[in-house]
Amino acid sequence: MVLRDLQTREKMIDKMEVKEKPVESREITVRIEAAHKSGKNVFTMKDCSISYGGKDVLKHVNLEVHKGDRIGVFGANGQGKSTLVKAMIGEIPCEGDLWIAPGAKIGYYSQHHDDLDLRLTAEEQVLQIIGKDRRADARNLLARFFLYGEEVSRPMSTLSGGQRCRVALTILLLKETNVLVLDEPTNYLDIPARHAIEEALKEYGGTIIAVTHDRYFLDSVCTKVIEVKDGHAEMHTGTYSQLKGRPNITEIVMDADEYRVLAPFTNWSTGMKYKKGDRVLVAPNEIDNYQWAIDQGKIKKTGGRQRKKVAVKTDAGDGKK
Repeated sequence: MVLRDLQTREKMIDKMEVKEKPVESREITVRIEAAHKSGKNVFTMKDCSISYGGKDVLKHVNLEVHKGDRIGVFGANGQGKSTLVKAMIGEIPCEGDLWIAPGAKIGYYSQHHDDLDLRLTAEEQVLQIIGKDRRADARNLLARFFLYGEEVSRPMSTLSGGQRCRVALTILLLKETNVLVLDEPTNYLDIPARHAIEEALKEYGGTIIAVTHDRYFLDSVCTKVIEVKDGHAEMHTGTYSQLKGRPNITEIVMDADEYRVLAPFTNWSTGMKYKKGDRVLVAPNEIDNYQWAIDQGKIKKTGGRQRKKVAVKTDAGDGKK
């Protein structure tokens, strides 16, 4: 029976239209729609203590999250970042006073993709939400995160972590929310997908709480940060860089020229070493770092172009608690 089912599925896949691989420079346009407003206060935690797995994780947590806040939660591994946000949305118990706005429509993104049924295909997962007769719409939605052809028509248990991440984000986009709680939303994503979700979150009209190790995300998306450290969680107004007194580093996507390395060299501004045959993407704001290598014939432009995310410094200002 299992063999027959596999053969049937293979025949179905063979009959499906094969999509051409998108060009590297194609951008993803994503918009997350917000539900009706949730009220001024979204979450309030007063003197809350959180235990998980029989262990005390956080104590005396006092936090207020207001409508429209974009909060990044950061800290070292094992400090309790994910535990904090799970307690905030009531997924795990906590001692103390926790209040969640009655009008809060929460969309939760788990870094472990708990909401995905790995027995289903990506297409089947989307069709469960939008209706079984909307196959073309399902494929268009998945294509916004570069999921095409067999990637959407084979069981998700066979997909990579990055592909599952894209499916989970697609599912999130279909839900009507006014609060997004995201656990490592940029993990596994490639540069175009990361840029797309960051831009979508900037335009989102609701409240965002995101656990992340990505300092660029903390600076480009978040207007407040919560540092989780040594059993405590403390909120600060401003970006991560403002809190740490560093220049803000944001990332933008630019068209970059592709070069081929003709002779080994080191880019002394970054410390990166290149060997003959390597390919190098050089964005316009990086050209000064490579001009000497171009002038000495160490790299040669191939004529190819790709999109590349590059860091741009802005003034940090003073962080405030």
